[in-house]
Amino acid sequence: MNNKEGFIRQILGWREYMYHFFQYYKEDMYEKNYLDHTRDLPEYFWKNAENSEMNCLRATLKQVQSENMSHHIQRLMIIGNFSLLANLNPHELNHWFFEYYTDAFEWVVTPNVLSMSQFADGGNLATKPYVASANYI
Repeated sequence: MNNKEGFIRQILGWREYMYHFFQYYKEDMYEKNYLDHTRDLPEYFWKNAENSEMNCLRATLKQVQSENMSHHIQRLMIIGNFSLLANLNPHELNHWFFEYYTDAFEWVVTPNVLSMSQFADGGNLATKPYVASANYI
């Protein structure tokens, strides 16, 4: 599977891959919660990022709350990994991304958040969630 995914990414390109993945799976994507995570996002996601006790999360959320953007590593590796480990509701997290990021396009954000970061689809896009690897942090 890893070889197929890598080949598709290299030949078709990541944006095209994500676009077509979203078109194919979007009916199921908004329904699935493979890991049954149901906890609400902490209040400091929505306001007062200072209330987070984790420096990396606090710094990222402060930037998002003030600039409505952050680097993709911060989006999926900091916010995403924390959310997965904290059993936060992946659909509420996806909604949060649309509320805060000015560049949030559905066909990019939804598969990145629900499939790659939160593994809510159970492996349709990725063989494992980002949190299972320390390659980026």
